[in-house]
Amino acid sequence: MLAINRRITGVYTAARTAAHWCGRSLVAFAIAISSIQTTYAQSPETMIVRDTEIETLLRDYARPIFKVAGIDGDSIQIIIVNDNTFNAFVADGRRMFFNLGTLMEAETPNELIGVIAHESGHIEGGHLSRLRQQMANVQTMAIVAMLLGAGALAAGAARGGQNGNNLGEAGAGIAMGGQEAALRTLMAYQRSEESAADHAAVRYLEATGQSAKGMLSVFSRLAATTAISSRNGDPYRQSHPLAKDRVNALRHLAEKSAHYNAQDPADWVRRHKLMRAKVRGYFSPRQSVDNLYGKSGAFGRVTPDARYARAHAALKAGRQEEVLRETDALLKQEPNNAFFHELRGQALLERGQPDAALPFLARAVRGNPKSGLIRGMYGQALLASRNTANLKKAIFELERATQIDPKYAPNFRFLGQAYGKQGDIARATLAIANEAMLTGDIAQARQQADRARALSPKNSLTWLKANDILYITQQR
Repeated sequence: MLAINRRITGVYTAARTAAHWCGRSLVAFAIAISSIQTTYAQSPETMIVRDTEIETLLRDYARPIFKVAGIDGDSIQIIIVNDNTFNAFVADGRRMFFNLGTLMEAETPNELIGVIAHESGHIEGGHLSRLRQQMANVQTMAIVAMLLGAGALAAGAARGGQNGNNLGEAGAGIAMGGQEAALRTLMAYQRSEESAADHAAVRYLEATGQSAKGMLSVFSRLAATTAISSRNGDPYRQSHPLAKDRVNALRHLAEKSAHYNAQDPADWVRRHKLMRAKVRGYFSPRQSVDNLYGKSGAFGRVTPDARYARAHAALKAGRQEEVLRETDALLKQEPNNAFFHELRGQALLERGQPDAALPFLARAVRGNPKSGLIRGMYGQALLASRNTANLKKAIFELERATQIDPKYAPNFRFLGQAYGKQGDIARATLAIANEAMLTGDIAQARQQADRARALSPKNSLTWLKANDILYITQQR
């Protein structure tokens, strides 16, 4: 299930702020070569994409890398950003971000694993905490330069005449020159950290028996696309090593590896194709999907990835009949694929047939028991079922979904509806308060939590949880 979060995490906002402060080529520690830029034209409220299949695949890719890097994989949150540029970055040592463009452009698992290895190098190397210190140092340099410049400007104003004008111009020059020196210092520091992360990435790939060829391919393609735009740029104002220099250094490391010609596991290749098809199908214009995978019906390709892309394009367009036709064929090809069952169940639910969706979503849950997203959709179908006996089970599944994935707001909305149907107004109100808090509506969260507390026996679990929300919202 592809879902777009309506709120954005604070850390992503912080990363964007840092990017604007240091120039748009710097987005925390971006994998992209210096002149690749992230666009912020779209609404930040639709920037985060959630999907169990994609998140699971990225975690499977990352697990061996995290292990050899000494990183606790359970502490790292993988976040997918709704942006079609090729970019990946870490922002606080606990969150790893991947643009949709990275998922679409990475042609093989090994290419995407190379990106993960590079970002892991930043986490393992402690680059983020040192970047914050370096930014503080740079700010100090800039402040001193501005103070010196302001002093010269004031002296010029006091003296007046030609000498005063000269002093004033000198003061402006000191301030601007100091800020320029500060920016160059920060860029030089970050270029060194990028090179260190490249070296670390190759070391991780070597230790896990994987090739650095994919990483080299990614950087080579980026170098080719950025060569013209960066030709006249100032190399000392770039946050990443120059494209040609970086590729040459990486090639030297990669080709020495004993595993340079290692191949990706066949199952990863299959899943990677399906992941790219899902992302392209749902987020690309329909004409692009048709050009890549053919049209639905007699003129379309019959491979699983082609059917999967067309099915997601149809899902986005609200053409459930087409989704059902494609998923019927997909399940004949791979009857045990839980994500195909999920997609068919979602299409039936959106078509207004929740009872028909239940067996497919139940199968999807069995295949992904730790997915709060899939359990939540199963709970939603149970809630919408015409069989009133399913209400108790809907509450169970939605409660479980919120425990597994406590930051996914829609599950709290449906849980509130389920408790409301049951007549449990205190718990229904608490669920609404949780949803409001996750979506950033602090006033609504406080109001509903206060109501839930008033409706609950003192010191009961509902009363205590409502108290927690009130305390949190008061701190904000």
